[in-house]
Amino acid sequence: MTVKTIKTEIYKLIDDIDDKRMLSMLKEEIQTYAAISQADILDDLTEAQLQQLQLSIDEAEKKEITSLKGFKKLTARWRTK
Repeated sequence: MTVKTIKTEIYKLIDDIDDKRMLSMLKEEIQTYAAISQADILDDLTEAQLQQLQLSIDEAEKKEITSLKGFKKLTARWRTK
């Protein structure tokens, strides 16, 4: 389904709603979603969090990671105490 088709279907659904309260709630939800989708989650991170994120990215790029299966194997004895 194309974006244009989805928009057309949404317009039709909205056009069929005559309840002012429902339309107001729908408008608020759309505005909230639009604001969230345009926000950059990195803006709210502290410098320490940004550094940890970069470290994690670097480790992943260098393949310095452990699979979930490997992690469970390494921590099996911790989970039994």
